[in-house]
Amino acid sequence: MRKFILVDHSLKSAGGHHCDYALQVLRAAHTRGFTTLLAAHRSFQRIDELPRDCKVYSVFPNTMYSPFTVFIASSRHLLAKTNDARRAVMAKRLWRIARRAADATMDSLKSFFAPDAHQRVRQFTNACKRLFKQIELQQGDVIFLASLSDLDLLGLARFLTATPTTQIADWHLQFHFSIFEGREPDYAGQSDRLRLVRQRFAETLDMLPNHRLHFYNTSEALAEQYNRLGLAKFRPLPYPINPAFLCGADRDREAGPLRITCAGGLRPEKGQQHLPQVLRDMWQDEFAAGRAQLWVQSKWSRWSDKPRLQLPLPEGAANTSCADMPIRYVRHPLSSDAYTQLIRQTDIGLLMYDSRRYYARRAGVLCELLTAGVPVVVSAGGWLADQIAEPIACHLQRLSEQLPTVDQHEFRDVAVDEYPRMAGNLHPIPTGATELLVNVHGDESFSRGVYLHVEVEELGKSGDLVSRFAHVVGPRSKKRPSLALFHLDSRTRYVRVSFRNAYHDELTRLTSVRLSFHSTATPGESPPAGQVGLIAADPQHISRLLREMIRHYNHYRTTAAEFSIKWFRQHDPLRTIQELVRHSSPAIPIARNEVWVPLQRA
Repeated sequence: MRKFILVDHSLKSAGGHHCDYALQVLRAAHTRGFTTLLAAHRSFQRIDELPRDCKVYSVFPNTMYSPFTVFIASSRHLLAKTNDARRAVMAKRLWRIARRAADATMDSLKSFFAPDAHQRVRQFTNACKRLFKQIELQQGDVIFLASLSDLDLLGLARFLTATPTTQIADWHLQFHFSIFEGREPDYAGQSDRLRLVRQRFAETLDMLPNHRLHFYNTSEALAEQYNRLGLAKFRPLPYPINPAFLCGADRDREAGPLRITCAGGLRPEKGQQHLPQVLRDMWQDEFAAGRAQLWVQSKWSRWSDKPRLQLPLPEGAANTSCADMPIRYVRHPLSSDAYTQLIRQTDIGLLMYDSRRYYARRAGVLCELLTAGVPVVVSAGGWLADQIAEPIACHLQRLSEQLPTVDQHEFRDVAVDEYPRMAGNLHPIPTGATELLVNVHGDESFSRGVYLHVEVEELGKSGDLVSRFAHVVGPRSKKRPSLALFHLDSRTRYVRVSFRNAYHDELTRLTSVRLSFHSTATPGESPPAGQVGLIAADPQHISRLLREMIRHYNHYRTTAAEFSIKWFRQHDPLRTIQELVRHSSPAIPIARNEVWVPLQRA
């Protein structure tokens, strides 16, 4: 029988996304008729959620995370020049040991130190030797290495070169790390980084002329980065999501406060620093009033039964009883079932991730929330925002056709840095107008990776500032307009609109700008500003967007549930297996009842 061998040396324990990824892939492979095998970190112990007949090999001493990979190391820290980096890592970890475990033995001290790059490569090679001494490869077997660094690839190449019998199988290799930092306009200044990665990959792949290798990434943006190497064809592989999350889209919400959840284990790059401000802004009218709760998943302290991350309470919150406390902490990681329940019982997902770091990088928590039909608030300018930008734009397009138009202003061929100085930029609010819809078309400079910051200042009768708000929008396909909706305050008499590149200094020209003033059918009742989710141009806007979502919650929940069907169709684990099998060579025969069939809309 054909074997499907999943190798993930970063899988160390139950819980977390490495574990869930392995579970979904192995279950799908089992469904497709494969005999399943799992190779993981040496600390991994078998869990009940695995297919019953799945064999587990815990053989790898290291994970893919290392300061010595070419993705993380700078040009001054190449493979042969890692001493400074190694000393820094060792000093940091030694301090942790001294502080946390003064009675540690010398053996435990030695094992705590991270091996350098050469050691990691050698240890990966040796682990592969131990693994495949126990597994007899046959024609039609599929080996999927789900998370690799350049060091792991080199270790694998040395093993494959020394073991010609491995040519009988297909080797599927997936890479998570970004080659470049930032967005497309930043790439041009990182030619040295590209050269280093290309050199490392070229030297490694030259060792393997006779093996069937297939290359993947976890997102389209990452695949585009790797294809710039010009060495092999990299494909985005459908990211497998647990079908159990899909059931959450149909659940009836329980009575009580709305659960706003920050899931997945918070850290600075995931926006934990913004939560105290959210609590201060919304404490009285939302949290203390019992309309909302904030659920935070965090690692627990080893020395006390408390979460490591504890948010400061706003003034006056000390009198709140424990039973009524609007902040709930959840352990990270959780078991698979407990984590599934956490996501399914969430009402609003809050993901204020660093969009520069997550520009090409996939966020597993967002995948799960969208599968569960949970509306989300995400940061602008990255992969997370791009997943919900089109549904929001389609909603705004419908609004522009449904709401009565009170007045319009249109401009042609506008340079974004010139627009604020244009004559007539101070626009009076026409009678009856409650909404302002900004509609822009960009030229070729408004392309992938470029985002437009659209800001509206609302001024009162005497010219005093009433409100200021902004949206960040990206280009759309098929030359469709980018849209941003602004709710107008009843005190506003004039608006000033300004544009700028959100993250770069390059000039972007807009072929047209249309300002449309609309009125709502019901006075005082603004329409929802989006659907499925909302995108925050700035962390200071999070509270305003959460209030917007709470106010129109039924709309956001309904549209998110509808979107979840299409979303899961793209992330069905069976589709992941289908892609791996489809790209295997020679092709693996597929029985008629094994063909992946997408879910149909009910």
